[in-house]
Amino acid sequence: MCSNIFMKMEAAEIGSQSKFQTFGIDFKNLRNPEVWRAVTVEFIATAVLVFLSISTVLACLQGGFASPKSVIALVHIFILWLCIMAAGPASGGHLNPCITFTCMLTGFTSPVRSILYILAQSVGSIVGSWLVAAIVPRKLSQTFSLAACLLQPHSPITQDESLQAEMGIAEAFLSEFCFSFALLFIAFMVVLDPKNFQVSGPILSPMLVGLTIGLMLFISMGFTGKDGYTGAGMNPARCIGPTVVLMGLRDSSMSWSGQWVFWAGPLGAGLVVAMIYHIIPPHHTEVYNMQLDIFTQLRSSFRRREHVVCNVDENNV
Repeated sequence: MCSNIFMKMEAAEIGSQSKFQTFGIDFKNLRNPEVWRAVTVEFIATAVLVFLSISTVLACLQGGFASPKSVIALVHIFILWLCIMAAGPASGGHLNPCITFTCMLTGFTSPVRSILYILAQSVGSIVGSWLVAAIVPRKLSQTFSLAACLLQPHSPITQDESLQAEMGIAEAFLSEFCFSFALLFIAFMVVLDPKNFQVSGPILSPMLVGLTIGLMLFISMGFTGKDGYTGAGMNPARCIGPTVVLMGLRDSSMSWSGQWVFWAGPLGAGLVVAMIYHIIPPHHTEVYNMQLDIFTQLRSSFRRREHVVCNVDENNV
């Protein structure tokens, strides 16, 4: 009989040091109350995160700040810090599909839990965006496109019309990939690694993630000089919520055109970070030595299939 490749191991997620989930397509997770509690927390925390994020952007753009982009980046540091700390003990505080996707590839989170997390994050983003749209005046939401992730101009932030230009698809994809890669690389090498987590702790770790995202927002919103580009999303859930809500509003010109960039870029970066983490693990020797990452399991699956075929042929002989 073929041996069971689903084993348990220990590791740390953001904000907690708990046991690894059973890696593999283990549908028993669907009957685990702890999993559903974590999924619920991801839903609520992502809804709060998106609600505060959109409200911050609208308040800064409407408030007449001399440098609204700088204020947006600064406030997001505290938003991310607090939301991750709130969700960390229960779910690990992912709040981002690309972080969950990378956690699945590196063996931190099981595939079933990862899929549930991503669904919860996406729905939570839609709910948070809808709440903002229900509170603020319709004109304000449409004027600033509900702080959605955009590639084209939506409203003048500066008076210089020459800066109102469209961001090309190739440029936007490269931007999403690079900034998401920087975020994930820092998060996994500094925060998620078990031994580094012992140094940073449950309070400093979320702050480091918030500081990283705030820095990436500050750079990406200003380095192109194009106000039509809203900066690197680095979070597909944060981008899908306002888009869905805007498409449901009347007299809205919002469309899915170019939105795939805000998914493909971060997920592609997550794949590369997972490969690096697998090839050159920092201190994460448990996953590497036990060979429980997804790449090793895929190879094991093919080898097991070949072994079964060989046994069948031998029996036939």
